[in-house]
Amino acid sequence: MIEKNQFKALVLGDIHENVNELQEIFKKKFSLNNPFDFIFCTGDFLNLENDKKDKIVTEEQIKKGEEQISEMVDILKKYSNKVFYVPGNHDPISIYENSEKIKHPQEIKNIHGKVEKIAPKLFIAGIGGSVDAYDKSGLLWNGFPYKDEQKLKSDLENLEKLIEENSDGFDTQVIILSHTGPFGVGTTISWRNEKNGPIQGGSLVLHEWLESVRNNAKFEVLCNLHGHVHHGRGTSLFHNITTVNPGAIYKKQAALLNFSIHETSKKWTINSFEFCGDFFRF
Repeated sequence: MIEKNQFKALVLGDIHENVNELQEIFKKKFSLNNPFDFIFCTGDFLNLENDKKDKIVTEEQIKKGEEQISEMVDILKKYSNKVFYVPGNHDPISIYENSEKIKHPQEIKNIHGKVEKIAPKLFIAGIGGSVDAYDKSGLLWNGFPYKDEQKLKSDLENLEKLIEENSDGFDTQVIILSHTGPFGVGTTISWRNEKNGPIQGGSLVLHEWLESVRNNAKFEVLCNLHGHVHHGRGTSLFHNITTVNPGAIYKKQAALLNFSIHETSKKWTINSFEFCGDFFRF
């Protein structure tokens, strides 16, 4: 936990196995002498075809994928003493079933299904994976590992209990780090063609859960950082909860966020965003 009233964070995701590009971006853009307080990664390190019913992901692919993820987060660790991530729908099932399956240094944590205090009165809670995505023509992308939203609902309810158990009281705030975002907001919508309308890549259950926890007396959601829908890069306001989609790192996109405690309310706020396709140009 950091003992400061402000911090800077880099949010990124959807690397999709572009390890060399990830390394090049960090070397050219960032300094090891000016690290981020936190790096938050929204998942999809890999390209495993978990969501294809006619494909079988082998044990060999899973093991290789775990090694690739370890390599990628080790790159991130050089630029922050605290790296939190959740798995995406193209990442191995093994790191959903056991969040400690990949042995990381203490600076790195798979936060799927977990809660951790990161600053005074501020926690991070993680939920990885995706759900089915649709447009007017029907199903476009199968969810993984959530074949339906009921299991996600159960996992979110368990996450809520964990947040409550760890809460510091009524003024506790939480950052939700997820792979997919809530249904129906700008950061979870994509387009393929005008005829079939928007692709809804977000989760209705997550949408409903974020609505419901507004009435929770033990914590307040500060923001939802997510990825998954590459074209949804940007930010939306959803029931006074800020959603942030940094875009895809393989497109040289990410987001810089600065957080601070507001002088009057004494609550954490996001006081600046910088969305970076542009800042990664070199």
